[in-house]
Amino acid sequence: MTARYFLAPLLAIPLLAVPLAAQRASYAASPAPGRAESAAAEASGPTIPYASSSAAAPLSLRGGAVATGLRGFYDYQSNGGAPEYVAIRPGSWSTIYTTFMNSTSGADADAISASRRVGYAYSTDDGATWVSNLAISDLRLGYPDIEVSAEPVPYIAAHGDFGAGNQIAVFANPAPSQPTGFLPIAELPITTANGLADRGVIWPSFELDQAETRGVLAAAYFSDADHPANPLQVASVDLVAGTAPQRWSAIQDSLHSTASGGRYVLAKSASGRLGVAWFHSLATTEVPDPEFGIYFSESTDGGVTWSAPEGALVGEVLINGDVDTLSAGANIDGAYVGEDLHLTFTGNMNSLLRYGNILHWSRATGVSIIAMTNQVPGLGAFSLATNLRQSNMGTVSYPTMAVGDDGQHVVVAFSAVDQRPSDVEGEYVSVAGEFGFLYYRLWAVGSSDGGRTWGTPFIVQDHSGAGTDSASIEYPSAATAARMVGNDFELNVVFQGRRNPGQYASVSTTQDAGPVEEVQQYFQRFMVTPAMFQSTSSAPLEIARASGLTINTVAPNPAQDRLSVAFSVARSGEVRARVIDNLGRIARSIASHREAGLHTQTFDVSGLAAGAYRVVIEENGTIVSAPVVVR
Repeated sequence: MTARYFLAPLLAIPLLAVPLAAQRASYAASPAPGRAESAAAEASGPTIPYASSSAAAPLSLRGGAVATGLRGFYDYQSNGGAPEYVAIRPGSWSTIYTTFMNSTSGADADAISASRRVGYAYSTDDGATWVSNLAISDLRLGYPDIEVSAEPVPYIAAHGDFGAGNQIAVFANPAPSQPTGFLPIAELPITTANGLADRGVIWPSFELDQAETRGVLAAAYFSDADHPANPLQVASVDLVAGTAPQRWSAIQDSLHSTASGGRYVLAKSASGRLGVAWFHSLATTEVPDPEFGIYFSESTDGGVTWSAPEGALVGEVLINGDVDTLSAGANIDGAYVGEDLHLTFTGNMNSLLRYGNILHWSRATGVSIIAMTNQVPGLGAFSLATNLRQSNMGTVSYPTMAVGDDGQHVVVAFSAVDQRPSDVEGEYVSVAGEFGFLYYRLWAVGSSDGGRTWGTPFIVQDHSGAGTDSASIEYPSAATAARMVGNDFELNVVFQGRRNPGQYASVSTTQDAGPVEEVQQYFQRFMVTPAMFQSTSSAPLEIARASGLTINTVAPNPAQDRLSVAFSVARSGEVRARVIDNLGRIARSIASHREAGLHTQTFDVSGLAAGAYRVVIEENGTIVSAPVVVR
């Protein structure tokens, strides 16, 4: 281990010592964020039985799943992005690190909120045994993201109130085998790129840069009535000096609903390319947003600058011969396969909960439905009262992606409620706990050719089985890096398990709820065999493009002399291709007759002024576009 990992915490302590010490002293006398709301909900809502703070016995689960020792009562584990809760030590597949948001007391709503902490666990024997610490700090923390350097040193980014308001801090442990060894590295600013500071920047997604001397973060401003939407915030911290910028930067044109905090994810390629993807929605109950969907941006300089946002799936897209629509949901994860950014996210057909699905996107493959409700019996729910699903989860939720070290195999794991067809045609039987809430199971689906084709979804962790406890399996997080063991894919995943589904840490006044019981984190190493990558389903998994018109690639981007645009049309007809500037003025335009299929159009952009442009393709009244930068 180099000296910098001893130096970094020591340099950082003076930056944080005063606010952290003040926070410890003043915490007991001041409400933590959310405590007043929780108390109000409890006062006006149903009477909820709360459990004691004693540890519940670990569940007996299938497939060798092991309790990591991390547990608590705060079960609202994520707001949208797949939680980055588990990481493998680079160069050592047997050494595993994990984090978990929990709470140490379940006495009442106030106690759950006030005792919210971030825990850490560590295993050196392939996850068979764990050493854990329920709190890396005695401050109220939440929504962690863990990354591990090659040294190895685990870093955890989380948000809390450190005296100045809601903000993010980065913690590091120079001695990872000692779970109590975390020290604060640096605080991120509470001020956004456009000067907002009232409510703070929270919900971090975190990556190390290529040199592992800086940490790059994406985060969101905690919205208020006057600022319902803001750009995605990005920043980096110096892990050696323990310093951070005075305010965040923003990704241009990345507006999203900040009420949906955490609905974004950072990813890093082997060469250090960074990608960030987010769910954009400015819709209200009165005004829809036709531009809602999944967008992404990339950086090749360690997060200093970012490309103009591009859409992976935007709006309601016509599919199945223009009979149905497909749209994106808010749960999202991403990873690089080589240097190609891959995204997985939830979606639905015809804006109906009953048609929930899991989607995959990359530049090379476009968008595909890779798992859908009822594709396999018991996967998802065709009919479900919304107050019977877990708070903040859909019927198919939280896809999380792992990539094999061969650069070809990709596995997406996700949670889905269990509801099966009954003996009566058109009716379904819910697999529910004693309070009527449905159990979730952990599923996965795999591709052996870089996301071009996908197998049939399979169960990784059921809610019950011979010799096992009943358990609802929720909020999965897969280690991004996975190894091939012969022809098998080694999936390393952690998840939250609970004996009875339907307990809520943030108790809603509009929902009934069972007792608030302790949840625990579990680790499972699951071997995905070659047969699991094969499809046995006749379901239409590949989606048709929007009205048959799609821009597949725009390259190079940025462009300097020539620009090549690959696009697809479903039927023969007149196609117009244009390059327009940011004021909508036409810079280049070509119209021609095109047969159905894939085409490439080349533009000479050598005479254009440097700046942001858009490529626009129009065919039979349908228009699609994509951003491009000219240098």
